[in-house]
Amino acid sequence: MDTAYIDGSFAQGEAARISPQDLGFLRGYGVFEYLRTYQQRPFLLNEHLLRLGNSAKSIGLVLPHPLSEIEAIIQKLLPKEGEATFRIVLTGGVSQDGMAPTGTNALYIFPKALVPPPAHLYQGIHAITTEARRFLPEVKTLNYLPALIALEQARAKGAQEAIYRNARGHLLEATASNLLVFQGDHLIAPGGSEVLCGITRNLVLKLAAKRFSIEERPLDESEIPSLTEAFLTSSIKEIVPLISIDGKMIGDGTVGERTRWLREQYADYTRSTFD
Repeated sequence: MDTAYIDGSFAQGEAARISPQDLGFLRGYGVFEYLRTYQQRPFLLNEHLLRLGNSAKSIGLVLPHPLSEIEAIIQKLLPKEGEATFRIVLTGGVSQDGMAPTGTNALYIFPKALVPPPAHLYQGIHAITTEARRFLPEVKTLNYLPALIALEQARAKGAQEAIYRNARGHLLEATASNLLVFQGDHLIAPGGSEVLCGITRNLVLKLAAKRFSIEERPLDESEIPSLTEAFLTSSIKEIVPLISIDGKMIGDGTVGERTRWLREQYADYTRSTFD
């Protein structure tokens, strides 16, 4: 799977390169989406493309093709067998002075064979909280410096993930995933302008509504001891149980029954979508 779409044409192997003068590379001026396939078909592709367009508009970028044409490009890159991930990147394009956009934005689409997340993640992970903050939280930009710093902080403390905490002590989201928590059968979903509206998060909320009451509201760090279960959601990792935050055990420190049920519901949904 070595064919990619590089700013207007398909390229293979070493030819699939971006310019060193591209503003996405030089300045992080760009947005992206990351999704996967099930049964060799892109999952929730329309939702991802709509968010790509909204992210682009938020930072003054214009998609070089209608969403329908981008979808057609992705269809051409689909593998004949096995599952894949797709990274769709829109940047400010090549800049002659390395700073000023020329108005010619660049679109890149990189498919890659899916490497399943390690099985041990689904036995539960540990997280820390951090005051590092995402730039433009509602937009999926290329600027992941706060996430990289936060993950290094987490690893230094023996944790696998970090959760952003604002100045008011509200827990927001993890470095590349949304945070959801249970208090009994009540599911709490942090949201608002400081949280990326996750596509997997939204699907999980839809599935959860069949069984649980749901509330979208700020989650204060003082509520950690009252949490029954917690988990993270993302397009590639799906639903990852969270068993401690800042060393405070969540529930009994094991994967809870509610989270297991949601994982089963999610798996059923992905299997049935393309039947």
